[in-house]
Amino acid sequence: MDEYTPDAWSDLLDDVPFDVAKAAVVRIAKRQPWVAPAEIRAEANAIWAEQQPACRAMAAVPDPAIGEIEAADAKHRGLAPLRQILAELNLRRRA
Repeated sequence: MDEYTPDAWSDLLDDVPFDVAKAAVVRIAKRQPWVAPAEIRAEANAIWAEQQPACRAMAAVPDPAIGEIEAADAKHRGLAPLRQILAELNLRRRA
């Protein structure tokens, strides 16, 4: 390890969130004395994969606001033809 190691590791791991990288380093260091950037990346991917089922489960929980938005959108789309008819009638009346 030398003075340029942090810069090199930063270039290799810049897309890994700090908290995930830190957790990966802790896991690796508990099993072995040396830690390499490739191991951090692999462990970070494992951590991310472990978190995915929870993320998918949260995404499956229905949000009542979504139903309200969809209902309002459907109502708006249903009114569009009526608005078109009223606009045409208004134009005919003026003509």
